[in-house]
Amino acid sequence: MLLSFECIVNVREHEGVTENKDLMMLVTGMVLVPLVMNKLDQRGALKKIPWANAPIQIGLVGLILTFATPMCCAIFQQQASIKPTDVEPELQNKIRGMRNPPEILYYNKGL
Repeated sequence: MLLSFECIVNVREHEGVTENKDLMMLVTGMVLVPLVMNKLDQRGALKKIPWANAPIQIGLVGLILTFATPMCCAIFQQQASIKPTDVEPELQNKIRGMRNPPEILYYNKGL
């Protein structure tokens, strides 16, 4: 079962995913889990223990996200910029009071 690009874009629009980092974290779980489950099904492992289908999938998603989240945070830039006129009024006053006020502010987007 392979996912089409259209399916991934629909999930991205529905969930409000706005960054490539978020999309990569979603795609890793959406692609790798079905591939592993298909391999297990082809080998007959799920016929021997059919009750293990859901726990295996949940464990795989947890394992994938454990590594996908830090990997995507490391790959994609976490720094964003904003104009001083777009921040809160208290910060605008502090920036105006500086000797050489910056034209652009940088901040860490985080997760």
